[in-house]
Amino acid sequence: MLTNPKITLDYVHMVLRELESYPFTVFDTIFIGGGTPSALTVSEWMPLLEALSSRRHAQTEWTIECNFESTTEEKLRLFERFGVNRLSFGVQTFDESALVGLNRHHSAYDIVEGIAMAKRVGFKHINIDLIYDLPNVSDDQLQRDLDAFLKLDVDHISTYAMTVHPGTVFGIRGVRQATDEVSRGHYETIYQTLTKQGYERYEVSNFARHGAYSRHNQTYWRDENYLGIGLGASGYLHPRRFTNTKSMKRYLEGEWMGQEEQLTPSMEMFEYLMLNLRMKEGFLLTSFAQRFHEPFQEAFAESLQKLVEKKLLVVDSLRCFATFEGMMLLDYVVIELTKTKI
Repeated sequence: MLTNPKITLDYVHMVLRELESYPFTVFDTIFIGGGTPSALTVSEWMPLLEALSSRRHAQTEWTIECNFESTTEEKLRLFERFGVNRLSFGVQTFDESALVGLNRHHSAYDIVEGIAMAKRVGFKHINIDLIYDLPNVSDDQLQRDLDAFLKLDVDHISTYAMTVHPGTVFGIRGVRQATDEVSRGHYETIYQTLTKQGYERYEVSNFARHGAYSRHNQTYWRDENYLGIGLGASGYLHPRRFTNTKSMKRYLEGEWMGQEEQLTPSMEMFEYLMLNLRMKEGFLLTSFAQRFHEPFQEAFAESLQKLVEKKLLVVDSLRCFATFEGMMLLDYVVIELTKTKI
C-alpha cells in the first residue's frame, strides 16, 4: 500500500501512461485488483475512473477489489457512478482468531456491515472469498464459516485452500499444511453446502448463483488474451506472456516491463488444457481444433481413452470436460493426457 500521496498520484498517472501505450480502446472486462486498491482516496481514484470509463461498452464487466478497512460509502457511490458493476471482497473467514493469524485487520462485524453497505449503494454482483484448511480451524468451524457466508446472500463465492510457503508468517511459525485427505474432505463439505443452497460450481474454486459467473476470471480459464497494467501486473497476448517490474522506482521512470517469454506451441497447448479443464463446461472441440489446427481426439487418442475409461474425463459430440473426480485430480489428468504429446 502506498502511503505518500505524491507517489500515489504519480503512480496513478504512470498507470494511465502505460494504458495509453497500448492500442486497445475498449475492454470487455476490467479488473482493478492487486491488493488494496480501495485504499486510494477519492481524488486519487478520479483520473483512473475517468480514463477507464471511456474504455468500456454497455456490457463491460468492471470489477474492483475492496477491503473492509478502506472501503467507504462515498467510494462505492463513486465507483457505481462511473460504471463499476462488480465488487470483490477478501472476506476469507469469520473466525476472529483466524483473521488475526492471516494478518487481516477486519472483524466479522466489519464483513457484515461492508457487504450491507455495498448492497445499499446498489451493487448486485458481489464476490467474496473463503479460505479453508486454516490452522486450528475445526470441521465444525468450517461449517459455521459457510453458514455465515451464506447469510451474506451474495451471488458469487470463491474458495481457496490455504497453502504454506517458506518465508511467510505461517512458514516461519512451522504451520503444517493440511494433508490431501483433510483438504479433500473440507472441499467436499464446501461443495455440498454451497450447491444445496443454489450455487453452481462453474470452475474448480468458484461458485455462483443465477449464472453470475465472473466473466473476467473466465478469460484466464479459457486461456484468452488479457492485458496487465501496473506494478507487477501480468498479461498474456498469445503467445507472449509478460510481467511488469515490481520496482516502484523503475515503474515511475517508465520502465514498465519486468519479464516476458514466448510460449512454444506445446506450452500453449498444455496451459490451454490445464486452464479450460478447471471449468465445469470444459472446452469446445471445435475451439481446440481452431486454436491448434488438429482434432483433440486425434492429438491425444491413446491417453484420452484411458482417462475416459477411468471416468476422469468425458468427451461428447461437442466438448471435453472433467468429471468431479477429474477436477479433484486435475494435475494428474493433464499430465497423463499430454505426456506422450508434449
